[in-house]
Amino acid sequence: MAVKQRGASWQADITIPGHKRMRETFASREEGEAWIARVKADAAAGRPFSRPETPDSGPSERDKSARFASVASKVHALYWQGKASDAITLLTIRELVAFFGPTTAIADIDTERVDDFVEGLVAKRNANATINRKLACLSKIMRYAASRGVIDRAPVIERKRAGVGRIRFFTKEEEARVLELFTQLGKDDHRDAVECLIDTGMRPGELYSVPAKDFDLKAGSITIWVNKTDNPRTIYMTERVRRIVSRRKSGVASQEASLFPYDKFWMRHSWDRVRSLMGLDADKHFVPYVCRHTCASRMVQRGVALPVIRDWLGHKGITMTMRYAHLAPANLKAAVAALETGEAA
Repeated sequence: MAVKQRGASWQADITIPGHKRMRETFASREEGEAWIARVKADAAAGRPFSRPETPDSGPSERDKSARFASVASKVHALYWQGKASDAITLLTIRELVAFFGPTTAIADIDTERVDDFVEGLVAKRNANATINRKLACLSKIMRYAASRGVIDRAPVIERKRAGVGRIRFFTKEEEARVLELFTQLGKDDHRDAVECLIDTGMRPGELYSVPAKDFDLKAGSITIWVNKTDNPRTIYMTERVRRIVSRRKSGVASQEASLFPYDKFWMRHSWDRVRSLMGLDADKHFVPYVCRHTCASRMVQRGVALPVIRDWLGHKGITMTMRYAHLAPANLKAAVAALETGEAA
């Protein structure tokens, strides 16, 4: 018997000799442990086994007291579990549950409480984009509850204004230095990953999850089926990436295995060491995502059309891609020339 955390909820598991295994989900560890104790007492007394007071069958119109953690867990299972954003969404849900309370009735979460949550994030110096990501998760949960009649309507959730901000990318000299340091530190896998991230523009999570079979050396392509935007795409390898993929594919036991069987935390320690050795500790933008920005920036600077870059990076719309447009000043210079001469640009 055990009580283990599963998403935003707790799963209690017990087997009584002579009976089938029983498993139920609760909003807190304490509730799960209490249920196991009741079932054991029922078994000892020969009574029918107790059922949970609030089964995890999902909210309904009759369930006006649905607990926030239970609804959040249901929404996670329906919309995010197994997706590329699963891990980070789960962390967000746990943060939401910790703030609002696992046993709080979802109907008690109003705009004022949401504002308190945002104030706490601001006090922790969360960036506006980070706050908006967490609010998007909360909004999804509340809108689900409203659609099931658990609450009359979702509370007003105002997003923070998120500016474009600085787009940090590698210079050629920085890239060479980063790769050199990974080699000196004996981090060959990290160097391979960084080179692939720079030349493909893949999100780190995408690189870590793509199985060997989806790196097609014959076609020179990489097919990304699972990603943040649920938008499968195919991109192509540079010669540098092709060499890395060829070497790593020869070492995997199965074509279903990942060439980079890691998670987002794998890179962090070694990346921070490299950043420190480069004297860039104060550069808060110097993070692994720089590799993706570098890929996009180089394509823009070398004349690749923005719609092509959008498709390559897997953006849902052109708005996200437009963040890189200012890195192609040649078009603006042509516009100035047209104004000076009166000729079409």
